[in-house]
Amino acid sequence: MLWQKRLKGAYNRLMRSLRPRWLHLIGLSLLALAVGFTYARVLFTPLIPASGDFLAYFAPYWQQFNQSLRAGHLPLWNPYIFGGAPFQANPQTEVFYPLRWLMIPLSAEKGILVSDALHAWLAGALGYGLVWTWLGGRHGSKDTAAVADEPFQASTAIGVAWAAALTAGLVLALNGWATGLLLHPNQFSAYPWLLAAIWLWERRPHAGAWPRWDGPTRRWLVGMVLVWSMAFLAGHTQSFYNAAVIFGLWMVGDMGWRGWQRWQRGMRGWALMADAWPWVLVAWGLVALLTAVQILPTLELSQLSYRQGGLPYRDHAALSLPPWRLGFSLLPHYARDMGMALGTEAYGEWMGYVGWMGLLLALMGWFSPRRRLRWLGLLLVGLGLILALGVYGLLDVVLYHVMPGWDLFRVPARFLQAVVLGMAVLAALGLEVVYGHGEAWRGKGLTGWGVPLVGMLGLGLLALATRPNLPTVVGWTIALASFALLVWGW
Repeated sequence: MLWQKRLKGAYNRLMRSLRPRWLHLIGLSLLALAVGFTYARVLFTPLIPASGDFLAYFAPYWQQFNQSLRAGHLPLWNPYIFGGAPFQANPQTEVFYPLRWLMIPLSAEKGILVSDALHAWLAGALGYGLVWTWLGGRHGSKDTAAVADEPFQASTAIGVAWAAALTAGLVLALNGWATGLLLHPNQFSAYPWLLAAIWLWERRPHAGAWPRWDGPTRRWLVGMVLVWSMAFLAGHTQSFYNAAVIFGLWMVGDMGWRGWQRWQRGMRGWALMADAWPWVLVAWGLVALLTAVQILPTLELSQLSYRQGGLPYRDHAALSLPPWRLGFSLLPHYARDMGMALGTEAYGEWMGYVGWMGLLLALMGWFSPRRRLRWLGLLLVGLGLILALGVYGLLDVVLYHVMPGWDLFRVPARFLQAVVLGMAVLAALGLEVVYGHGEAWRGKGLTGWGVPLVGMLGLGLLALATRPNLPTVVGWTIALASFALLVWGW
């Protein structure tokens, strides 16, 4: 239609007329508005969540920390529980986490909620920057991972790149897995730093070559050390461990893709493994030194923990994601008591939805010509789901026996973090496909649509299995109609 062409032309002209810094300011401001709107009820009213962990565990810790810092000393001891217990040695107190200190002027309850919103925005901002690095910001560079072995099209419209980056940011800031962390500030605090680590990996100097000790490498190494230190000091040891596993999947998947490309070009031997992974190991070693002020007391305290020596598998596998609950996990529901529907008040551990728009855009990402990113997104979604299934996915049983540290933690469903990250990558690629590479999917035959159609059929079956109520059906209908309008009406 004529009006659609005019609207599209006006949008593209506006995007080209704005300088990148204004585009980024608009994108980050929209993310802040979206986060503020989502959390408005707990940010801008006196309401707080009436949750056991929130009120009985985290709020008292935050209150004692705030009072101690206001009095001018670090809280090393907690005299209010068990006749006295270590305070700073418990990593969940976040004593040395810099962003925690920003919340000292606030009450404990509001500080937790503001911290959650801040980290949601930070996750979205880092996701925005990560996708912009791929799609909009590094066309001219030849010495970064963001462009190496990647079929980049310099003709990609700046407006498409911006919209794709914003899409990824919104998915990462507002997905069900992240909003489910509202009552657990330590996990929320650790969340954005995985995205920062992946962003640094994508921007590493001399990608695909053995490490060099030059200026760019030293600056990159400092950044990696600081990012992983923040992830550890955020105070949730399992979140740090899971983030390292997910980052390892991304790193190994990226190196595997590049190694395969080199193999096809005739390269053999150790050259297939050349990349920056030795520097990552060095960075983790330096993180241990930098955060020793927290690690050493925590290790001493952990000697008294019932987790010492590992959890029994029954405890470790608690809250594994049942495969018959995937429809509740991957799809949003409205005006429904999820605790009743799922039979547990801990249902937040099973939430991993990115909305219908995010899911359908992720399926469209199958057509993306950016094969490396498509592979990495699919890798995170697939392995993340298998790990989240826990005892139902079998891989968790093997890792429990062979992977160091795996037996120390509970709730395998927390690996839904990998799923939402993979979905965000694929959704950004899908939006780029729809608006920037229409030839990649229009006119495809039934064979070319095979995987997306199977995915849509699977989502349909999962949706039916949840027996959605009327508000949910109405919400889904609006989302699907909006997606159809965006795809075929733009």
